[in-house]
Amino acid sequence: YDSHCSSHHPIAGSVAASSSSRGHVGGTAALPIPQFVLDETYTDIYSTFKKYIEPSVKHGPFSTTVNYQLLDLNTEAIAEYARNVMFCQTNAFKINASVGYILKNNETQELVFY
Repeated sequence: YDSHCSSHHPIAGSVAASSSSRGHVGGTAALPIPQFVLDETYTDIYSTFKKYIEPSVKHGPFSTTVNYQLLDLNTEAIAEYARNVMFCQTNAFKINASVGYILKNNETQELVFY
């Protein structure tokens, strides 16, 4: 998928906040999670990779993962999501942010999620 033969659609940003102590990250259950916006073009990809794309809060034994959907690469939206995670913390924590993309091969029309 070279840049000259593909286009991309940013669809999900995953922000994980991990506590430094055992247990869940303090307060993340109260995080506002926006409504999932569906684009009919990507229904199959959404279904296959739902757990990585759909906005959610997932609590694990040592960390909590907060998944936000990005409809474009708007730095203000990314900063707002990061602030939401930071302001809900009561313990020491770290943030690991990543962005997922749907790539479309312009020659074959094949869609791939990265």
